[in-house]
Amino acid sequence: MIFFILFFSLQFHFLFSSCIPSFKQCGCSYQQPIFSNLRIIGGYTAREHSWPWIVSIRQTYFHIPLTDPDSAFCSGTLINDEYVLTAAHCFYDKNRLFLSDYFVVIGSHYINETNPIRINIQSIILHEKYDNEFFLNDIALLKLSHKIDLNNSKLGFICLPPNNISVYPYEQMSGIAIGWGNLKENGSLSYTLQQVQLPIISNRNEYCDQQISDEHIQFCAGFIQGGKDTCQGDSGGPLMIFDKNTSTWHIAGITSYGLGCGQPKYPGVYTRVNMFIDWINDKIDSSSQSLIIQKPIQILSLLFFNSASKSPIRQYQNIFNKPQFYYQQEQTITGQKWYYSANQQQQQQPSPSIYSWHSTNHDIPLKNFYKNTLSIQQIDQLSNWSCGRSQVTNRFGRIMGGQNAVPHSYPWMVSLAKRSLNNLHLCGGVLLTRRHVLTAAHCIEDFKGISDMNILAGIHHVNEKKLSISALSIDIHPQYDSETFANDVAIITLISPLPDNDPRIGTICLPPDDLIGKSYPPIKSAAVAIGWGSTSFGGRPSTSLKQVVLPILETTKWPCSVYVTYAQGQICAGELNGGIDTCQADSGGPLMVENSDNRWEIIGITSFGKSCGKPNTPGVYTRVGTYNSFIRSIINLSRNRHYYSSSSSSASLRIYSNNFILNQGHDIHI
Repeated sequence: MIFFILFFSLQFHFLFSSCIPSFKQCGCSYQQPIFSNLRIIGGYTAREHSWPWIVSIRQTYFHIPLTDPDSAFCSGTLINDEYVLTAAHCFYDKNRLFLSDYFVVIGSHYINETNPIRINIQSIILHEKYDNEFFLNDIALLKLSHKIDLNNSKLGFICLPPNNISVYPYEQMSGIAIGWGNLKENGSLSYTLQQVQLPIISNRNEYCDQQISDEHIQFCAGFIQGGKDTCQGDSGGPLMIFDKNTSTWHIAGITSYGLGCGQPKYPGVYTRVNMFIDWINDKIDSSSQSLIIQKPIQILSLLFFNSASKSPIRQYQNIFNKPQFYYQQEQTITGQKWYYSANQQQQQQPSPSIYSWHSTNHDIPLKNFYKNTLSIQQIDQLSNWSCGRSQVTNRFGRIMGGQNAVPHSYPWMVSLAKRSLNNLHLCGGVLLTRRHVLTAAHCIEDFKGISDMNILAGIHHVNEKKLSISALSIDIHPQYDSETFANDVAIITLISPLPDNDPRIGTICLPPDDLIGKSYPPIKSAAVAIGWGSTSFGGRPSTSLKQVVLPILETTKWPCSVYVTYAQGQICAGELNGGIDTCQADSGGPLMVENSDNRWEIIGITSFGKSCGKPNTPGVYTRVGTYNSFIRSIINLSRNRHYYSSSSSSASLRIYSNNFILNQGHDIHI
């Protein structure tokens, strides 16, 4: 979390006065915070349990221990013995969210403590007007599965801020941000809780004004010269102000977003908590009666009561609004329909049912709820192999340079590994079907032959237990140019289909045909690249899957025009200031966007670049849409053929077989 370079001399004189800690007193800890020589340097390890209200929010993943730092993705703050305040973007997911996948860890100082206090989440309440594009109303409440015992010196809850002040916090105030986030941009999570002091910046400041969308509910904090900031992994955590009158701490802001970490002229943006006091109190009061499920942007509230209603209820299919969060005893498979299964005491028939609602607030009559039933097996089949959708949510808390991807949030990603080098990762690729991998043509040159290639699917760490499969054939674009990297595209047909019942494996969508030849994606729009490539030029490949957000640049303008050799078939993407990029061993991996249907589609294949992350040296990607017809023709052709022979003379294919590339009947030795 804490990103530090500079020193700051502001004195915290009022810290000499202290509160009297008790389980009933908010904003007061048994272990008083320590600030080295009363000078708050860029950021450093907090005193153990001096911030007893901090919460680590985690998600269960396949094959990852619950104490593994990779399970942590956001922070939160205890505001009483039952509720955690956090950011809405931590849980925003357009497709699905399984409540049972999430839990919190409280009372911890180290992120990897062996015996943490773990509590499940009973319900998650997002602000009804949360805007995921501009991070407006970026606030959420987590109701814990049971009340915590505050008679524990490691635990406490923070005070809420005053709500009778229109602008709070205000300029010239100074707050403390805490969290386990990255210690530097593109770095790894901190193993110990970190703290940093950040001054509040006026909304009239030109750099703050460029960052925020609504000054009434957002504010900026940080240093214009950079150097100190929150970072990836700190999302949802508190920015705290010390109240000199009561000698207690209260939460003034929720870490929301920012550009990079500690970048000059880019202060962090925080949700202004005092503007949401009524909302917080209202949700706490109302959720004591029932579970509230809320859909962001399109407002939708569904109330679950123990008693059954006799009022009629309307039924819909394929409607736009779908709830995001589910009662922990239900099982939900999403798609174009909803499926609900209550516990046995509430069921009249031992099977789930299809049900949908179009009203903004409606009682669900559980006693009259079951008809048009499907078996669990049938439901599973409806959701499998729907391209561009994952059963695990990817996380983009802050606008980042690069960070670890959430394990298995990109289930179409595969590693092309070299058998002769003990399955060393060389390139990436993506699954278009259960049997076809799209990658870069230049990646094929790194293998001795088709038998030297191993395709690893369903992995996050390159050293974890792998689902490996061999290639049956490889088709390279006939006009691939190894000098200019024009037409840098290839399709691998697997020797057998991958399993259709593994949630770690999925497919990505191709871009739409009707946008071919047009400016798609639009210039300045954002795309996501992923891979196990090097984190620095000439460095070692990453052991875990990384993700980075890259802006799309205009291919015909400098500096892209220097590198792009075939504008119709290539995309230029990257940050001209440097610092974020793909790198060696990312080749063949995807450049992706999420379309209006909330599905991921591959728009580019990582092809080449000069160095990694240098200023004015963006990366070049194969423009996938240009090759849609070629890709589909290969997939359709491979479904009808079972083997290749050296007599193949296809004019549209170069077929890589054994130790040779076969091109129009001519053998070319590698």
